[in-house]
Amino acid sequence: MYKDYINKHFLNSLHEGVYIVDCSRKITFWNKAAEEISGFKAAEVVGSRCSDDILSHVDASGRNLCTGSCPLAAVVLDGVERDVDVFLRHKDGFRIPVAIRVKQLLDAEGEVCGGIEMFTNLSNQTVNKRREQELRVMGYLDEAIGLPSKEYIEKEVYLRLLDYESSGMGFGILMIGVDSYRQILARYGSKLGGRALKMVASTLNNNTRPFDVFGSFGSGCFLGVLRNVDIDFLPIIGMKLKLLLDNSYLIIDNEHKFSVSVTIGGTVARQRDNTPELLERVLEVVEIGKERGGNVVLLS
Repeated sequence: MYKDYINKHFLNSLHEGVYIVDCSRKITFWNKAAEEISGFKAAEVVGSRCSDDILSHVDASGRNLCTGSCPLAAVVLDGVERDVDVFLRHKDGFRIPVAIRVKQLLDAEGEVCGGIEMFTNLSNQTVNKRREQELRVMGYLDEAIGLPSKEYIEKEVYLRLLDYESSGMGFGILMIGVDSYRQILARYGSKLGGRALKMVASTLNNNTRPFDVFGSFGSGCFLGVLRNVDIDFLPIIGMKLKLLLDNSYLIIDNEHKFSVSVTIGGTVARQRDNTPELLERVLEVVEIGKERGGNVVLLS
């Protein structure tokens, strides 16, 4: 009993998320960091199985590992340790990049008794929190979604254009529009609509470079300013974000999944661009995408 207490106390002191499963993949332990990173309390997950798709790990191609090639299930069978970068699903629906390491567990007799997964948050969590605090003080925070306000993001575009003119450092912008957002509000109400926007915002915020900024840009719309990108790299970022948003979802009534599709438009700064022209160009791309049925990534 004392040894078990010491082990649990040690695991709860770690900054990495840790959970343990038995040979049937039933979760028997979930540490404090796992609660903080995932949003799921131990009481919500202990006793369930990791195959119940709680964290719903997906890889860079969007493949769900929890219902398919589960690293934890594999290590329990063959004992081969694995290190994988994946995107876990937070309790609030959004995606977080994590590095996971899985190991086989043996009992006192040397028999396999389960496995352990450790996961490290790879998002720019500290930077994001500091930025949020500063924006709140300056009055530039959209409190509903935790991202910079439209006024702030427009100023960011203006400043990047000045920098582009003086130094030649290129940048791009991505506009993300939630498809049929007005219909979502009409059908499901503002509460669920707000949760969906927060889910999208958090996915964007947790899966971008620390020097890129995403902010609010109107009802059901977001704008990202991405430094040091060209017309070839911008669609790669757009497709990655769309894949993560496609795999983000809310659980409604403890049973039903609710997700949204998005249309992403992008463009890069050009010589003699001004802020209204640049924003109008990317807005036109998004409108074209929505006219084609939405759920696409388009560039101009």
